[in-house]
Amino acid sequence: SQSAKAADDIAERIGSIQSGSDEAVQATEAIVSIIASINESSDQITDAMSEQATMANGITANIAESSRGVEDIACSIAQLATGAEQVSENASNSARATEDITNLLNKVSDSLAKTAEGAQQLASAAENMQQVARQLQALL
Repeated sequence: SQSAKAADDIAERIGSIQSGSDEAVQATEAIVSIIASINESSDQITDAMSEQATMANGITANIAESSRGVEDIACSIAQLATGAEQVSENASNSARATEDITNLLNKVSDSLAKTAEGAQQLASAAENMQQVARQLQALL
């Protein structure tokens, strides 16, 4: 009978649709599983990137701190160089002053020697005058 045949045909089509639906559900479940796996991987990548950003910020902070330390050292070296230059200048000034004092002392020493020589000549002249005075007294 035609009705039975049509019912069988409809039942076969329904079975085919149900089979296709089952395959679609399985495919959808597989896609959902893949999307969940991708989301998990994405979360892991995001966490790793966040850790890397934190580490990069820490490294940047350490570099900035090191840079300040290097600047402080450079400033200290410049101050030491200035201090050394001033010490050198002061030493040079002291050497010139010592040389000037030595020259003055040499002049004073020369003057004292001339004064002593003059005093000896004066003493000798005084002695000569005493002898002449005695001789004159003896004649008188």
